[in-house]
Amino acid sequence: MNISYMFLRKNKLVFINSLTFLACSMFFLSCNQNQPASATTIAPIQNQQTKPTSATTITSIQNQQVKPAEIKINTKKESVETDAINNTIIPNYAKNTIAGILIDAWQCIEGQEILVQDLTTSYADNIKCSVSIVFNSDKLVVQTTGIPNHDLESGFGCCASEQNREWSLPLNPLAVESNNYSMAPKRGPVAVAVNGAAIYGPEEGPGGDAVALHYGKFIEDRQPIQLGICGGHSGPGGEYHYHYDANCIHWHPDTSAGESANDYSIDKLDSKNHSPVIGFAFDGYPIYGFFGFDTYGNVREMTSSYRLNDGANGYNGSDDYTYEKGLGDLDQCNGHFGATPDFPNGIYHYHSTIKSGSGDMGFPYFVYCYYGIPDESNYSEGQGMGPAGGLPSSNRPPPRPPRRR
Repeated sequence: MNISYMFLRKNKLVFINSLTFLACSMFFLSCNQNQPASATTIAPIQNQQTKPTSATTITSIQNQQVKPAEIKINTKKESVETDAINNTIIPNYAKNTIAGILIDAWQCIEGQEILVQDLTTSYADNIKCSVSIVFNSDKLVVQTTGIPNHDLESGFGCCASEQNREWSLPLNPLAVESNNYSMAPKRGPVAVAVNGAAIYGPEEGPGGDAVALHYGKFIEDRQPIQLGICGGHSGPGGEYHYHYDANCIHWHPDTSAGESANDYSIDKLDSKNHSPVIGFAFDGYPIYGFFGFDTYGNVREMTSSYRLNDGANGYNGSDDYTYEKGLGDLDQCNGHFGATPDFPNGIYHYHSTIKSGSGDMGFPYFVYCYYGIPDESNYSEGQGMGPAGGLPSSNRPPPRPPRRR
């Protein structure tokens, strides 16, 4: 029986259709009938809050990396298995890779697409969050509409439109040698969220710190910029992207209590458990939310190690910040080596940050440089507020006046 969900949201009717239970069951059985007898299903582990068995020292020693499984190129038909949660086909050679272990982090995969609304507009948008994942040799290829799995606000860049984006991520990240990190773009995409939306660098189009501007640290006199729910907005090309936060990917409003996406705030996030994965940097290392394990295995908010320069306010973007080792929990790339619920023995990973160790803004908010070797095919010329493909905003109805948050 095909179940149709309908709810009223800000005077908009939203319809969400689900696949029939019978069809899902038949598909699942069909996939499993094709599995080799030795195939095992990856157990869901994202929600497990596993403390490290002993105190884990956070260092940048590269030899501490999780040993990657041997990657081989397909020359013949490979044995595969189907993930029990999202039905993604996982080749056996990819099961023990970082991308394979974290396969259940992805949202809006086939059969679980979501229709969302752009709250900047006054009409029903019904734009779709959709993600398709394919294992291709030593890469994880992500094809996506670029629409998040939650209602959004495009802001002045209205309006968000479905894109045709393809991201390529290493199955097993390869750490660089001798701290020879490559810088992530200051503007434009630096990572991809697990809902398929782009994660951008810290600067907005004119070159200021987009997040500092959002928090009123300076006045932008070069171009009007506005961030919306969860730290995201849309560029003129319609590509929705985050500049900070993105943790609402895993937050759901309590509709029985009258909550909506407008009620999201960082204070409502679970601060007692390690945050789940919210994205992947272009070097393949995961990005977790605000909260992580300290060296004693206790959960607390992770802080960046960038200090705002004396007399600066973010107007000059990245030039207004200086890295100070040990100021916060994270290194110059905004990550560290340590245990996570998915990797109790430790792995290098990044965090989303809103504060630095000095109490200032949590610049660079996601990723500032790459601890591993990035896949540069992901870099976009349409950085900052520039076009990124998709339907031009001129072909969409005019947005409502922006709301002050």
